[in-house]
Parts: sequence; structure tokens; C-alpha cells
Amino acid sequence: MNTIWNYVKGLFNTLEESSPSKPYLHETIERTAAEQAAYEKWKLQLGNCEILNWLHTEQVQHSINPAETNDDIEFISTSSLKGFVMKFGKQKFPRTEIIHLFDLLKDRVRELGYTLYMSDLRTYQRNQTIETIQRHYLKPRLRIKDFPAQKLSQQFGNITIQLVERNEKITHLKFNATKYRDHLYQEADAFEDLITALLV
Repeated sequence: MNTIWNYVKGLFNTLEESSPSKPYLHETIERTAAEQAAYEKWKLQLGNCEILNWLHTEQVQHSINPAETNDDIEFISTSSLKGFVMKFGKQKFPRTEIIHLFDLLKDRVRELGYTLYMSDLRTYQRNQTIETIQRHYLKPRLRIKDFPAQKLSQQFGNITIQLVERNEKITHLKFNATKYRDHLYQEADAFEDLITALLV
């Protein structure tokens, strides 16, 4: 009995001592056959997809009049990072649809010639909250045949897509492109072109 109790205590201690850099659980994202089938079926109905249409509408609104953008979508623009955050506090979308969007963004970035570098899931405790982050991390394929005569194309830079859950409730989806500042690379392509490719 003591052995089992010590094991359980060890699990709780590991969870309490966890952090984003030292997660309690860290594993590769693997969708089941049923999840993959549901995703493929969902993709056949993208023209009527509420969550994708919402994102597209807000992106267009932001480009026309940023002040009128819905508070549940934040667009990020710094000298080295471009992106957006979709918050799901007020917006009520099915959990499966949010996860499908997360995977769709990854697949569409890959169609642009990117390599999937990592897809992982990390779970840890933050204060009294159990937080889980699913992440897709993609890098542009480097075409070096013309290098060094021509600088390397970084396309839109490195792309990270994160889906964040707190106590098993999805709170937000974050998408960002971080450009290289190295002199070996050409200037990054316009983020607006990336969004158009992803959403149209």
C-alpha cells in the first residue's frame, strides 16, 4: 500500500513542480484514425465553416479598419513577428472544430512549401490551473542552389501555431510568423499574403 501511495504522491509532486519548460507531460501529437476521418469530413464543408469564416471576416475588417476588429481576435505586428490570437471566452465553437482549424492551418502552411519541424503537446501546472499547449512548429524549406550568389528565401519566416487549454477548456489559438534577422536571408514575404493563402 505504501508503494502505491508513494507513487501517487510522486505524481502530484511532479505536477506541482512542472512548468512550460519542464512539463509534467510532453508527447508528440498523434491523431487517431477516427479523429483523422472526422477532420477529412470537416474539410469537405469548409465553405460553410463558421470558425474559418469568422477569422477571415475579422482579418478583412482589421485590414480596413483595425479599430472595428472583434475583441476576441488580436492581430500582432512587430518588426520581427506577425500573427494573431483567437480567444474563445465568448465565442462558442465546438471543441472539435477548433482543433480541426488548428490542424488545417498547419496543413495549409505545409502546402506553401514548409516543413513540419515539430508537433507536440505539453501539460503543466500554472498556479492552480492545469495548462496544456498543443503546438505545430514549421520552417521554410531552404533552397540553396543559388546561394551564396542569391540570399536565401525565408518565405514568411518560422511559423508557430499553438492551441492553449486551461483545465481542459480551450482558451485561445495563437498563430505567429517570426522572420529571420540574419543577413543570409532575403526580407520576409508580406504576412498579409500568408493570411490570404491560409484563409481563401
